[in-house]
Order: sequence, then structure tokens, then C-alpha cells
Amino acid sequence: MKLHKIFTPVLAALALIAGSCSDSYMEDLNTDPSKANGIDPNAQLTTAQLQTYGDLGMVEIYRNYHYAFSQMLMGCWNTTNYGGRHTIDNNEMCRIWTSLYPNAIKNLTDGIHNSEEEGMTNVNAALRIYRVYMMSLITDVYGDAPFSEAGLGYIAEKFNPRYDTQEEIYAAFFNELTDACGA
Repeated sequence: MKLHKIFTPVLAALALIAGSCSDSYMEDLNTDPSKANGIDPNAQLTTAQLQTYGDLGMVEIYRNYHYAFSQMLMGCWNTTNYGGRHTIDNNEMCRIWTSLYPNAIKNLTDGIHNSEEEGMTNVNAALRIYRVYMMSLITDVYGDAPFSEAGLGYIAEKFNPRYDTQEEIYAAFFNELTDACGA
């Protein structure tokens, strides 16, 4: 009787050890073969473009508020109601910030990082130029803003990026554009 009480747990443990899965088996089991391992930087560029000018919410921001402040558009009700009166509407003003940073800037920064390998020079340049353009909108509207560390949360664990001054941002723009053009 005592042997039975000893052998049963030992045999159960041996059965579990012998039947356990290897690491490579579990890795293959948990990997979906229909999903890509990484994101194509070309797709990140077009996604960032869609997140800025392909998004009707962003078009509404430009039309309703910012175009009226800069006198680029006037006359329609929503433009005159928001920006045409030059009244501050923080709900509208914050929408560029809250739309561009978590979407377009994140995609562009990640795409720049992913396209730094050989043979992706043109895509890298296009991503960098478009990021400069997006950041120019942000700094023109808000002044000082995160630029040098913006979008680096996943890549470099910069979850609280520092605010660069507008002067630093514009100086960095010229360096970034010169580097992107390969001059």
C-alpha cells in the first residue's frame, strides 16, 4: 500500500515532464502565420497621411477653426462660428494635439525607425519630411511641443517626452530636411 502512495505521484510527475511542450513548439503554436512580424514603413507613411488628411475629423478641425484664424477660409457657418470670431474654443484647439501625436506622429516616428535599413532611403526620407510637416503644424499652433523625443514611447521607452522650444524645433527642421534630402 505504501508503494502505491509513493509511485502514483512520481509517475504523475514523470508523465507531466515527458508530455510537456518545448519552447519552440509553444512559440510556433502562439504565432499566427497569417500576421506580419513587423509593419512595412510604406504602410506607416500612408497610414499617417490618412490619419491627417484622410480623416474627416481632421479636415473639420482645419476648416472650422484654424483656417478662419489664419483667414484662409471664411463664409460658411461653422468656420465663422468657431474661428471667424477669434474666440478661444479649447475643445477645437486641442484636437490637433490629441489627434496627431497618438496617431500620425507615432506612425511616422516608428516608420522612420523601421526604415533605417539599407535600401529604404527614399521611404525614410519621405517619412522624415512628412513628420517635419506634421510637427510644423503642431508647433505653429501650440508653440513649444515635444519634438526630439515625440513618438519614442515604444522604441526608446520615452513616455514623457521633453518639450522642445519652438526655436529648437525649427532649427531641427532644417537639419532634418537637409539630412532627408541627402545634401
